[in-house]
Amino acid sequence: MRGLYSGKRVFTVFHLFCGSGGGAIGFKKAGFETLGGIDFDELSCRDFEMFTGVPATQANLHTATTQTIRDACQGQRPDVVFLSPPCKGFSSCLPAKVARTAKYQLMNKLTYLGIQKTLEAWSEPPPLLVMENVPRIQVRGRSWLRRIRSLLGAHGYAIDESTHCCGELGGLAERRQRYLLVARHERQVPEYLYHPEKQGLKAIKDVIGQLPVPLPGSTEGGPMHRLPRLSAKNWLRIATIPAGGDWRKLPEGPVYLDHAPLRGSFGVQSMDEPSATIRANQPVRTSPGAVADCRLNHVPGKTGRFGVEDPEGPSRTITTARGPHDGAATCVADVRLSPRTGRQNGGFGVGDFDGTSRAVVAEGTVRNTPVSVADPRLNRPARTTAYGVSSMDGQAYAVTAAACHDNGPWAIADPRVTCTRREGSLGVQSMDGPSAPVISAVTHHNWPAAVADPRWADPTHWLVGDPLTLIGPEMDYDAKTPYYMVIRALDLTWHRPFTTLELAAIQSFPTRWNGKPLELAGRSHASWRQRIGNAVPPEAAFRMAVEFRITLELSGMLLTPHRTGDVWVRPPVQEMSL
Repeated sequence: MRGLYSGKRVFTVFHLFCGSGGGAIGFKKAGFETLGGIDFDELSCRDFEMFTGVPATQANLHTATTQTIRDACQGQRPDVVFLSPPCKGFSSCLPAKVARTAKYQLMNKLTYLGIQKTLEAWSEPPPLLVMENVPRIQVRGRSWLRRIRSLLGAHGYAIDESTHCCGELGGLAERRQRYLLVARHERQVPEYLYHPEKQGLKAIKDVIGQLPVPLPGSTEGGPMHRLPRLSAKNWLRIATIPAGGDWRKLPEGPVYLDHAPLRGSFGVQSMDEPSATIRANQPVRTSPGAVADCRLNHVPGKTGRFGVEDPEGPSRTITTARGPHDGAATCVADVRLSPRTGRQNGGFGVGDFDGTSRAVVAEGTVRNTPVSVADPRLNRPARTTAYGVSSMDGQAYAVTAAACHDNGPWAIADPRVTCTRREGSLGVQSMDGPSAPVISAVTHHNWPAAVADPRWADPTHWLVGDPLTLIGPEMDYDAKTPYYMVIRALDLTWHRPFTTLELAAIQSFPTRWNGKPLELAGRSHASWRQRIGNAVPPEAAFRMAVEFRITLELSGMLLTPHRTGDVWVRPPVQEMSL
């Protein structure tokens, strides 16, 4: 006897609690026709229509009727109903005490109402039902799941409940554990349903590496690719966390945290590894939403400080006021030194004071003859008292023209060192007082350019070695106003938060739509991130949808081809015994 789907090749899907349409994108890619969706959020409905081309019905399922569901499906009964009910009340991110409040208990009830009203909407129930949620629903929602299993069993469904990693299922750049309930109507779909094959996880750079680097103020990549602003302390925290670590990897020393740290908070992820799970409304303090971006050398600025150029390659641009501190073009690894034929033995040598001198060569320099001598007369009184230290009780030496450190005793043995330090050469300034005048050509030996910072011992502050700020204002550790900053971290990468577009890409959303950078409905980054975090990853949905489609197709064939893999939802026992 041929099955229900004999000769049928186009299958339909309906999305209940459709969100922004992540699951719908995957099913559409697998060849399913989208009948519609229902969601409580208006902006999510607009996103769904943008991605599928099919309107989504904005409705509250607490008050919606079965007619609302039939109308949202354009009067048709779908082959697959995909449900993704709200998970906040079940999530481990929510404290247990809060999860037990009436608000979240009412939200949790939607899991049962979604299944119940779907089954009541048509005289013949949909062949396949799929419900995804967070794994903790098995603990906090066990009573609702027990009622759902009983309801589905009474309508003739075989059921499988499992957890899976969406990253492994869809080949994403993140690990994301989810709960999945798959129900197969035994009479309509007698064929086995198999688990999708696992895919390899991607590295973060494989996903976001194709996007432009989100420099401060850049509009390249669209409005969703804007760099989040952070306070100075959070920029510094992120910069000093090793790639792949979180707040627990902060350097030893005084630590100041504005919030009790959650697991993974203030983390910085390696660009070569998959991302942590993308959560709704993800701020930097609650999850590792930052990445060590190894593309820092794309940042305009002096990125080649104290560098050495390859002699076989082109030189970098010659800039004005070039010096060894602002570019690599002033130094070169010259391979011609070793084969030089004219260089005499003893280059860079020091002659013995008691021996004979080497031959004096033309253009004698330190590199081609020992033109230095070990002079034992140093213990004699130095001429002009070079490098001398004058007594505080004696007279000063004569002030000479072109005074420099090697021709006069410009230091003094000051017995008042136990007193308050004077502001002077090589001085250290008080943190509480005004700075000494800033003079031209400031160097360490002619201005008190150091400060006695008392915050090292203050537990309300957290200090590390000064990082190199490439882009951004002067750091004010106590300023709470968020702003942009680019800091080169110790691993020479830029530790920064993900942009909203990068989070969407990690969830496998397309980064461009209709030829333009992706832009979801609305203008709020917080709302965008919440919808992205709540979404079913499109690629994970695609892998599931492929298996659903194969099972529906084979259910309409007389001869079932041989298939390999793990059985997801087995056929009834009596069929297996035939």
